[in-house]
Amino acid sequence: QAWAAGAANNGWALLPLGNDGWDFLSAQGATAPRLTITYETGTTTAAPAPAPAPVPAPVLALTGGVSLAEGNSGSTAFVFTVTRSGDVTGTSSATWSVAGSGTSPAAASDFAGGVLPSGTVSFAAGETSKTVAIQVAGDTTVEANETFTLTLSGPSGATLGTARTTGTIVNDDTATSVRSTVSFQQGVNGYAGTRDTELRQAAATTSQATATSLSIDGDAPSGTGQDQQG
Repeated sequence: QAWAAGAANNGWALLPLGNDGWDFLSAQGATAPRLTITYETGTTTAAPAPAPAPVPAPVLALTGGVSLAEGNSGSTAFVFTVTRSGDVTGTSSATWSVAGSGTSPAAASDFAGGVLPSGTVSFAAGETSKTVAIQVAGDTTVEANETFTLTLSGPSGATLGTARTTGTIVNDDTATSVRSTVSFQQGVNGYAGTRDTELRQAAATTSQATATSLSIDGDAPSGTGQDQQG
């Protein structure tokens, strides 16, 4: 605004007119001046909504161990349970494997097919429990109870909780004794005794037996019926 020389500068009066509006008055004189005002109005941007908290992955876990007799033939299923907890809306899986463990570890020959078992356990959406069946081969060999460990690893769409458990193959065979007889006869195979002699041995059929009994029967003089035992 240009003012006349010597004129008083009476200024402007700006009056608000609601939101984003103004009116103005001037004390300069009868002729109303023209006033142009350029302004920018601020815009309000809503704060972004906080990101939802991540949903924890489900947890896969093995339950307790299994202890069963092996059987004398065929195979016996040792069934283990794997549970899934937490968010079960998706799919999950993990690999499993078997290895001998403990003081009397099971060997590959103790399982069906003669190999240490392995595989994958898979969960569809909504499933919370699955089973793993380990086929143990039956036999008639007297042996100590044997143990093996089942282990989960390599989870997909899940994390692992209890990842190991134990199986015990209980021996259900018993030792039997056999009697073998060897005869020594005078004049046969270099035997020079004066009477026919018989050597008998009673022993368990397995190497685990510790007791062996021997009985020696000699042809005693007529009427005596005496035997030698040791």
